[in-house]
Amino acid sequence: MVLLYDKNMICSSTTINHHSGSEFIAATFNEGHRNAIHVITLYRSHVTSIFSFINILEQILCKIPLACPTVILGDFNIDFDKEIDKYKDLQILHACMSKYHFKQHLSISTTKSNSLIDHIWSNIPGQETFFGVTDAYWPDYHKPIYCAFKLPNTMPHYFCNKSKIFFN
Repeated sequence: MVLLYDKNMICSSTTINHHSGSEFIAATFNEGHRNAIHVITLYRSHVTSIFSFINILEQILCKIPLACPTVILGDFNIDFDKEIDKYKDLQILHACMSKYHFKQHLSISTTKSNSLIDHIWSNIPGQETFFGVTDAYWPDYHKPIYCAFKLPNTMPHYFCNKSKIFFN
């Protein structure tokens, strides 16, 4: 995972959560020392049940204000290319993400076996947002995924009080 961000942004907090071989990393970046964006990267292990996975994801999401721009990306090990009515894990994931107003941005294969198990979800509106999959020369199963965006002018402001961040 590589995260490149503007020189004016500061990573103000990071949380790492492990569960049954799965990993969640949530980072908050502050632009101009006032506005916040959240980036959540994750890997869902094959042994982590969809219910445990969604539970941890919702624990992270419920701490983020709904209006705050957020990107969630990583290896979900849930094939988004399947027909949703025939794939229960995808139905459960889609219901959770819809509840928090997230949209899946990838629609092409992210692996060498033509599955779409690497996802990029966001609640960032706007025309200046780019998501995609690129082929790589190294022999890995997963293809690199990417997102690039310009932050909206209207973002939640925060006030820092030592170890706590308050949003308004």
